[in-house]
Amino acid sequence: MSEKIRLSASKIKTLESCAWKYWCTYHLSLPRSSNDGAARGTACHLALEVLLNPRHRHKIDTILKSNTIESVPSLAKLVQKNLCQSGYYSEENYVMCDEMILVGLRCDFLGKEGGEINEPEKEFLIENEDPEYRLLGYMDKPVEYKEDSEVVIVDYKSSKQKFSKSEQEFNIQALSYILAAKKVWPDIK
Repeated sequence: MSEKIRLSASKIKTLESCAWKYWCTYHLSLPRSSNDGAARGTACHLALEVLLNPRHRHKIDTILKSNTIESVPSLAKLVQKNLCQSGYYSEENYVMCDEMILVGLRCDFLGKEGGEINEPEKEFLIENEDPEYRLLGYMDKPVEYKEDSEVVIVDYKSSKQKFSKSEQEFNIQALSYILAAKKVWPDIK
């Protein structure tokens, strides 16, 4: 009996872009090279995830009023430390992270009125029989609007490249979120 492969949006996207890269990464387990863009994305994602914790939410107003994460020294140190650990600390990368975090906080970070963020980093596993597949993923920030029977799934993007037209029209990650949402919240839009 063959082992079922757990798919993810990133695995599918890698396979779609280059079968050899997929094979090397997921079958041969060769280490992937990183870059400063990926390091910035990881640092920003971590900072935004920390700010979603209810005990840290008061820091959001402080950052927004001052226009910099420097106003919350613990968060600034977290970003710097994360960039250093990845080997990509530079003043330029740090400033870019500061700017990206501000963008994230200014874009309905806690959702619109009536929204609740109950489970950031929501894990999902979809197992299907026909056709047979397993899809594993994480939603950065599902915002539930119970009164409207709606959920908005937010995914942090910190890439310096915008989505291509084809990625906007057919986004594997967005489709996997739709499948997951139908399973996790079957009665809402």
